[in-house]
Amino acid sequence: MRHGRCGAALVALALVLGATACSGDDSGDAEQFCVLIRTNRDLLLGVSVEPEATSEALAVYDQVVDVAPRKIRKDAETIRTLFEELEDLDFTDDAAFGKAFEKLFNSDVRNASERFTDYVDDECAVKLRTGPITVTTVAGTPPTT
Repeated sequence: MRHGRCGAALVALALVLGATACSGDDSGDAEQFCVLIRTNRDLLLGVSVEPEATSEALAVYDQVVDVAPRKIRKDAETIRTLFEELEDLDFTDDAAFGKAFEKLFNSDVRNASERFTDYVDDECAVKLRTGPITVTTVAGTPPTT
């Protein structure tokens, strides 16, 4: 699967760029939010677009959205929606792969991701930024779009 690693890198990039959450409770629960982030950090930074891994990450984002503090709730919702949209894409299709890049580099997603990541860093003391992201395919060649 040529785009498997590229898609995985896209998911990791989306996480580094930011995330969004929503909550049924208007105030959210900052403590529970941070616990979810700490407990699931590796999954949230996961680099797989395999359906099972994406479904698991979406389930965590559902929980994150439910308890996200009001300050970042909309940002968490934006990121969660991004992952939902990415889950529906076929990364073996070049056109779908291009759509994924468009979604990831959308200014609303980038801005939401930045705010979300800053909040997690400042309030939860969890680093979601892991350094520069490189996109490679299984063969180690740059992806085509």
